[in-house]
Amino acid sequence: VAGTTTATAASLAFAGALYLTIAYRGRRYRLGYAAMAMLQLAWVLALMKQDVREPQWYAIPGGLYFAGMGFLERRRGRRLFAVLIESFGLALLLLTSFIQSLRGGDAGLPYFVLLLVEAALVIWWGAVRRIRIPFFIGIGATALNVAGQIVVLFLGGSTLLRWVIIGGAGLLFVSAAVFVERQRARIIRR
Repeated sequence: VAGTTTATAASLAFAGALYLTIAYRGRRYRLGYAAMAMLQLAWVLALMKQDVREPQWYAIPGGLYFAGMGFLERRRGRRLFAVLIESFGLALLLLTSFIQSLRGGDAGLPYFVLLLVEAALVIWWGAVRRIRIPFFIGIGATALNVAGQIVVLFLGGSTLLRWVIIGGAGLLFVSAAVFVERQRARIIRR
């Protein structure tokens, strides 16, 4: 595996694609999960071979994989397992961006913005599906992100752009809350 990383990644990718097809055609869910894990591992090996050092390229596919597994398990009726897997996927996705956003200076700014976008998508996803856990995970990630950036700003100097983004994010969430409150009756009927 260490000497022929590209060949191993290609073998895992081809086997994963084959198993995914078999799982889809035969409705074998567990084989589908194993196939997706093989594809994920092939992705990680390919990134390692290319010497990619950005954790998002590892965490985004993994987080989406576990969130998708949770979604499918919820449809199968296994609610507790679905909540655990889905929460793990969202935590993997959001915490990677949060940890990188805590870099001092302008190095953490893109990850701060990325986490705001990811958290907004998770909030939207939880609201559309009417599931509380992803909704509150997204809100918690946003609050943690803004609080972390305020701490970083006070400890490591401030940039005007970061303050503008924090203020804009706060105004966006306050205006969204006002909109939801004003349209609550219509939203509940829907």
